[in-house]
Amino acid sequence: MNQGFSGRLPTSLLVWILAGMVAGGSVFLRTELPWLVSYPEAWVIPVADWANAGMAWFIEHFRWFFRLITWLLSWAMTWILGLLAWLPWPATITVFVGIALIAGG
Repeated sequence: MNQGFSGRLPTSLLVWILAGMVAGGSVFLRTELPWLVSYPEAWVIPVADWANAGMAWFIEHFRWFFRLITWLLSWAMTWILGLLAWLPWPATITVFVGIALIAGG
């Protein structure tokens, strides 16, 4: 049986041809129809404003948590910095070599 062209185009191809014609027509008519060029301001969804409002709410209600984490990290870093400043440099190198050996197996 012959599997040749049946004379009928697939529907998906017709949709793509129509979309191409609309896009091409829009390009050619952009000087005569200025509304094709500029997107209407009323259709813009203020997603950035919503995200900013959500983040402001989140930070306001969880500020205590962020400050707790900051305090814990700064306390630990201050303690480590004080320890490293107190140790002489050969002891510091020995400590880091020991940590590297333990971590490396």
